[in-house]
Amino acid sequence: MHKRMKENSKLARGEFQFEIKRAISVVKWMENRTVTFLSSLHDPRETTVVKRKNKDGTSTEIFCPEVVAEYNKIISGVDSFDKLREGYTLGRRSVKWWHRIFYCLVDVDIVIRFVLWKINKRENGLQNQLAYRIRLARQLIAGFSSRKIRDQKPVFLAKKGKVPDDVRLASVGVHQPVLGVT
Repeated sequence: MHKRMKENSKLARGEFQFEIKRAISVVKWMENRTVTFLSSLHDPRETTVVKRKNKDGTSTEIFCPEVVAEYNKIISGVDSFDKLREGYTLGRRSVKWWHRIFYCLVDVDIVIRFVLWKINKRENGLQNQLAYRIRLARQLIAGFSSRKIRDQKPVFLAKKGKVPDDVRLASVGVHQPVLGVT
């Protein structure tokens, strides 16, 4: 059952209200709670039937607008993506807003590549996302070392507390003032 939208009106389960203005429709539908949709694609007068579970475990068919049924089809993909992303997120707390966006984009990229890899199943050895991420990290940092030779200290730290003369006096005389010609 549907009715035109009124403020503060109580709806029973399966009832909905809608309003259309300039090819955009607002649909307010009551399931367990009120759910509101905004659509420029669906006609709110078109309805379908969906199955919902009751508290006792039985299922009931209730009417809903087409926009609700379409949303439920699409949202399962979004939910599974969020589930994959949430497990091993790179997100870090940061004051800078663009850091958060960067971490989110890296997470999205890794999840999409994992899903594509899983579809192609290039190797049977890796079966979960953690193993995929570990392998990816190892490939990205392979051959990288922050020190060229392990345990070798820089020249100026060779003697504790003293900077060698060749480092200390390397630029002496370069920064002397020069008398300019006027």
